[in-house]
Amino acid sequence: MTVRGQVSTVRRMMGIAIAPLAADYIEMLLDGGEEKICVFAWHIEVLDILMKQLAKFSPLRIDGSTPPTRKPAIVKQFAQNGSRLLIGNILSMGTGTDGLQESCSRGVAAESSWVAGENEQAVDRLDRMGQSGQVLFDFLVAPGSYSEHILGSSLRKRKVTHTALDQRVDDW
Repeated sequence: MTVRGQVSTVRRMMGIAIAPLAADYIEMLLDGGEEKICVFAWHIEVLDILMKQLAKFSPLRIDGSTPPTRKPAIVKQFAQNGSRLLIGNILSMGTGTDGLQESCSRGVAAESSWVAGENEQAVDRLDRMGQSGQVLFDFLVAPGSYSEHILGSSLRKRKVTHTALDQRVDDW
């Protein structure tokens, strides 16, 4: 696939195209008995689509417009008030948001990041000390699509980084 300078546009369009299908998948999980789900995405438009399509679950939201002082209250509301769905931006909710592990063990990335560490941080919001269940985290991609390319690139970068860091100094 040749994108030639239109990477951000193609990425946003891919997220918007996947969002309704991601919402259907998340709805199926919730209707199937999943207690709570944290959903991560990149684009505001994708968050908006997810919020609208999953409105019957009264989702909570954390994104770049959420003041850092408000995040703990949203996490507490998600944990204690019966809210079953928390939707957030992978950067805003994936970094520095603590307490999700105490109430949720299921995550879904409707859009992944190019940066392996940002994807890992999203998973780590759930898979960390204080988690009593086994974490299951889905990264949604359309086969053969640009979203698959993004996740694949992130995974390759992660492998290179881990390979480099796992080598002994005298091997260099």
